[in-house]
Amino acid sequence: MLGIMWSTMSGYLLALALVGTEGVTAERFTPLALGWLDAVKGFLPRMGEETATGAYETEVSSLDLKADGLALLFEASRAQGIGTAVPRPIRDLFDRAVAQGHGTQGISSVSR
Repeated sequence: MLGIMWSTMSGYLLALALVGTEGVTAERFTPLALGWLDAVKGFLPRMGEETATGAYETEVSSLDLKADGLALLFEASRAQGIGTAVPRPIRDLFDRAVAQGHGTQGISSVSR
């Protein structure tokens, strides 16, 4: 549970720092983040099922696609001068899974 909490808080702080470089305040951004968290929680049951069964196939959003998006977040964080400490380990996890041949699978495949 603490891993979920720390990852969520770290992601939120990264997002605040990133949007803050464009003058977006926490007061303006936080409602958007809360709405996004409501959407993200809906992914968890399926991810749990995929992890339990080992069935990681997807036709919706492959790990390759997610890794590309994460690379953009990583580069934007670096370019905006807020550092890459938060997205770096996630990028490394995704890159490792893609290198192991899981790029066409869903994000749950990183749990292997």
